[in-house]
Amino acid sequence: HSELTALMQYLYQSWVMNANHAEAAQDLQRIAMVEMHHLELFGQLARQLGMDVDMLPPALWAQDMASCDLQAPLYAHAGLCLTAGLKGGALDCLATGLPGAVVNAGNDKGAPGQALADLALLAARHGDWESLRISWLGGAQCGLACDLITAAIYAPFELFMALPEWGEPDHSLLDMALRAGAKIFLSRDPELVLENAHAVYMGHGPEQCAAAPLTSGWPLTDDLLALAAEDAAVLSWHGLAPADRASDTALRRAAAFWPERLAARRLMEARLYALACDSL
Repeated sequence: HSELTALMQYLYQSWVMNANHAEAAQDLQRIAMVEMHHLELFGQLARQLGMDVDMLPPALWAQDMASCDLQAPLYAHAGLCLTAGLKGGALDCLATGLPGAVVNAGNDKGAPGQALADLALLAARHGDWESLRISWLGGAQCGLACDLITAAIYAPFELFMALPEWGEPDHSLLDMALRAGAKIFLSRDPELVLENAHAVYMGHGPEQCAAAPLTSGWPLTDDLLALAAEDAAVLSWHGLAPADRASDTALRRAAAFWPERLAARRLMEARLYALACDSL
């Protein structure tokens, strides 16, 4: 339900912001229209591949996944399932129990569509994998960070990560990537990590980590952003970053790049759908 959820989220945000930020509200409504188009494309693609399209209410989905109840007729004929936000064991249960393929559109362990799309865009912008430097600032306990770490095993870009103690990614994943020769550099110093970066990811804040102190966090300030390359892309770990995670300048640059990221992600997910169907 990723496109439908995003559509409702953007519409709600536009309603709330309309009174004081009418121009931004209109932009959000336009993004919502793009999400409607993506949902339409997915439905048409599924039908052309000979599949039914079912929308499962989130509450029922969560209930069935918690109990691994995959006996309902809704699941019995599923040829391809696209899921977003389904965590750990529930996703494994789904992949084991369904007769068809399961595509992970993003959860706490991976976000393959967004990671692959971002890397394709950044490589095209920079033109050279070997010298491409990507920086990550803040918490990295999320699927996108995990997939960027994994991608660094296979592509020769540099990944610099400024990680607070409460926001470190899975240590076993990091160890595997480093042993495989990935060019990943870890630090507690945001200034060192952002220097000459061609792309800057705004990681999550302490609100994502129960063990983190509420006062901690590394927002992307103008001073930090000035250390990156002049035309550095600014990206958020999930959609558009909350206002307290970045300066106005950083937020504007992230917002300007977001439609391109979103379109590239949908294209990449469509390719993942096709690969999944080929494997059936």
